[in-house]
Amino acid sequence: MTDLHTFSVAIPVYQGATTLPGLLEELARPTIPSKTPDGHDCVVSEVLLRFAQGPAASPATAPTGTTKYPTGS
Repeated sequence: MTDLHTFSVAIPVYQGATTLPGLLEELARPTIPSKTPDGHDCVVSEVLLRFAQGPAASPATAPTGTTKYPTGS
């Protein structure tokens, strides 16, 4: 049996209303445990958003993302 390798994705967010929906959609698949090409079990265990205080309602977009893509824990 192999150990599950977990990793985090840290994202600097600027103009999140236009960029976060597509980015979170792309990150949804790696949040399901899978195997690397070398056969290791892996999963994205968390996505950390760091807001750059820019326009486009970035903070308002994040709760929608966390509701649509809840963590497995």
